[in-house]
Amino acid sequence: MYPEFLGLISSNIFLKN
Repeated sequence: MYPEFLGLISSNIFLKN
């Protein structure tokens, strides 16, 4: 897994929360 992918997912979760 790439750091960019993790960052995108983390951002999505943070925004959804």
